[in-house]
Amino acid sequence: MFGLGAVAFALGGTARAAAPEAAATPPGYDEGQALLGQKRYGEAADKLRPVTAARPDFAAGWYALALAARRAGNCTEAIPAYRRYAALRATEGEPYFGLGLCLRDTGDRPAAITAFKRFLELEHRPGQEKWIETAKGAIAALEAPPPPPGGAAAAFEEAQHLRDSGKIEAALKRFADAAKLDPDLIVARAAWGELLLKVHRENDAVSVFRGAVERNPQYPLAWYDLAFALRETTQYSEAIEAYRHYIALRPNDPDPHYGMGRALMLSKRDELARASFETYVAMERRPAEQRWVASAKKAIASIDAKGRHETGVAAVVAPAPIPPPPTPTVVAPAPFKVSAPPALPPLPAQPGGSTQPPPMAP
Repeated sequence: MFGLGAVAFALGGTARAAAPEAAATPPGYDEGQALLGQKRYGEAADKLRPVTAARPDFAAGWYALALAARRAGNCTEAIPAYRRYAALRATEGEPYFGLGLCLRDTGDRPAAITAFKRFLELEHRPGQEKWIETAKGAIAALEAPPPPPGGAAAAFEEAQHLRDSGKIEAALKRFADAAKLDPDLIVARAAWGELLLKVHRENDAVSVFRGAVERNPQYPLAWYDLAFALRETTQYSEAIEAYRHYIALRPNDPDPHYGMGRALMLSKRDELARASFETYVAMERRPAEQRWVASAKKAIASIDAKGRHETGVAAVVAPAPIPPPPTPTVVAPAPFKVSAPPALPPLPAQPGGSTQPPPMAP
């Protein structure tokens, strides 16, 4: 009934904000992108509004504004921004994914279905499998008849409505109910964990995603989200293993190589981190992800600079070699002459004419 990934929050290095265009970017755009990267979505939207007002033909500005507004919970502003970007970039599927999420969250189910279907029509690039699966799952959920009351599907449906209306704690409870009623309803576990990540309860999210991959080790998105949650809780070795599981299931997706590079870098495994970032740069060809390519290149340069610095420091502080001590000159001693001792004089005569020493007194 439910496809893979009924909800999706772009995580870590996978935020889907458009890259700068070939022409010089207008003032404020780069600052807005930086705020997006810091998850300061309201401030990013404030910075990006003047960009779109000054340059209404600057498509990347509209996409970044739409993303910032949606992440800030302001779909009323995000929807027209997504539509403006779609009008400027008519052959790109990306805006229809975010548009579908916002239309769904504001209750316009028919328009949301149309947007997701348009995304599927246009999106055929390698590395987009998880978004395609999420869109298919969203369509299935939106087109499905209401579930029967009292079951896991009904709890899952209710949890999504509660989440979309901002009732976070109630939504978390109903997601948990859905997972308890049907432990194999992995989409419920995934949505539960993603909401926990969104409200910065990463430790709880780790537990939820662990449960998801234990129930279904072939569910890619659960491995990806588990890796991100582990990385956020500084469990870098386990995060790296989770990324590797995802890569085995989705070998054409560049995203996990970026996240794994970050985890390796944070765990001081710089050479392996460099290899992961290089793999990401080689694989990533999506125009809207080029800011992450720039970030990966910056990380590579940082690793290289660190290596040069450590080499230089080692050369400066290495002690000069200690010369060997001089070979001592051994002077042979003069021959030692042994002289015979002089003869002792005879003992004086003792009383009684004896030459023996007198007896000791008792």
